[in-house]
Amino acid sequence: MSNKQLISKICRVARKRGLKPYRGYSGRSMFGKQCIGFYGEMGTCFAVAELIKRKTGHQYHYDNLGLDTICYFPRIDDER
Repeated sequence: MSNKQLISKICRVARKRGLKPYRGYSGRSMFGKQCIGFYGEMGTCFAVAELIKRKTGHQYHYDNLGLDTICYFPRIDDER
């Protein structure tokens, strides 16, 4: 599966679970590099991130956004 297809699939899965995809996220210690992520309710974010991790083997990180949480995959480049 290409990187573009993987990003598209992650966006689809996130939306299906009521999360909002975030393309081009630059998390902690990424130094401007962009990746795919999604945000919303913390429990749902973690459940979806764990599912993606099991299916793809990609590790995820997360940040607290105040009312929401974002889970992101630093090794899945989203340079558009």
